[in-house]
Amino acid sequence: MCCETPARPCVWTHLIRGRFDGGKGVSNVPIDIRALREAGVLAVQWPDRKVDLPFTFLRGQCACAQCVNEWTGERILDPATIPPDISIEKMELVGSYAVRIHWTDQHNSGLFTWERLREVANFRP
Repeated sequence: MCCETPARPCVWTHLIRGRFDGGKGVSNVPIDIRALREAGVLAVQWPDRKVDLPFTFLRGQCACAQCVNEWTGERILDPATIPPDISIEKMELVGSYAVRIHWTDQHNSGLFTWERLREVANFRP
């Protein structure tokens, strides 16, 4: 677990760096993830690039069954209902393949696999 205090950024560098890729730089595995609350972004760094994902954008990209219809793929979550001041309360590693984000709107059922996080980074605003 991380994000113990709201005033300091959540930093996973020590948990992720080299842990899953043997230090070889597997492209989908981030080497650093930081929830920068004051800036309202999730800063993600891979061996080849770094991106800042706005919290409101990232929350809108959740693909869990509460946010996207499992059968049709239709988006259930209306992006207009995401609070503009949404933030990350905490994050948890899920195995060696994903992160679970706990949002201030009490949503926490979605997982962002490393591959999905990379896809989302390609379409950020």
